[in-house]
Amino acid sequence: MTAGAMSTPTAVKPMRARPNVSRPVPHPTTSMVAGGDRNCSTTARSGALRPSLRDISEYTEDFATLVGIAAAGLIAASFNEPLLTPIVRWLCLGFLIGGFSNTQQAILQRNLAFRALAIRTLVASVAGGCIGITMAVAGFGIWSLVGQILSGSLVGVVVLWQASAWRPGLQVSMRHARDLFSYGANIIGIELVGFVNRRLADLLIGYYLGPKMLGYYTIAFELLTRM
Repeated sequence: MTAGAMSTPTAVKPMRARPNVSRPVPHPTTSMVAGGDRNCSTTARSGALRPSLRDISEYTEDFATLVGIAAAGLIAASFNEPLLTPIVRWLCLGFLIGGFSNTQQAILQRNLAFRALAIRTLVASVAGGCIGITMAVAGFGIWSLVGQILSGSLVGVVVLWQASAWRPGLQVSMRHARDLFSYGANIIGIELVGFVNRRLADLLIGYYLGPKMLGYYTIAFELLTRM
C-alpha cells in the first residue's frame, strides 16, 4: 500500500446534546394587555379564589351596616340634630351595597385591570351626580346627597359585576375564611385608625361649633386639597 493510497484520518468532534429546556408557561396575570375580563374568568375557573355565598368582606359590611343603624339615634342625640337619625341609617346602606363589589374589585386590581376600575369610577360619579343634582333641584335638600351617594355606589356595583366573571357560589371554606379574617383584622384596624385621624377634626367642629361651621370648614378644606 502506497502513501498516497492511505487515507488521512479525520477528527470527529463530539456533538453536544442540546438541553431540553421547556418554555415557561406565562402566568395568567402577565398576559393582561387584552383586558381584565378574560383574566378574571380564568382566575375564577382555576379556583385560585374560592367562591362562597358570603365572603368575609361582605360579613364585615353587614356588621358595619347593623352597627351604624343601631347607633344612628345616639349620633343624632350627640349632635342635637334629630334629622341625622334617618340620614345616618340610609347612608349605612352604602356599606351593604359596597360589600357586593369588594371581591370583584380585588380580582380586577390583582389582574391590573385598571381600565375597568376607572370606568366604574367614571360611570358611578356621573350617575350619582346626575341623580343628586336632580333631587336637589326637585327640593329634596339634604336627601339629595344621600341619593347621590347610594345611587353612585349601586351603579358602581353593577359596572364591576359586568366587568368581572366571578360570582358568589354555595361553597364555603372555613379555612379560607379564617385566613382572610386573620389578615383582614389588621387591615381593618389600620383603616379605622386612619379614618379617625382624617375625620377627628370634622367630629370636633361639628360637635362644638355646629353643622353650619362644619359645612364651612368642609368646603374650605375641599378647595384647599384640590388646588
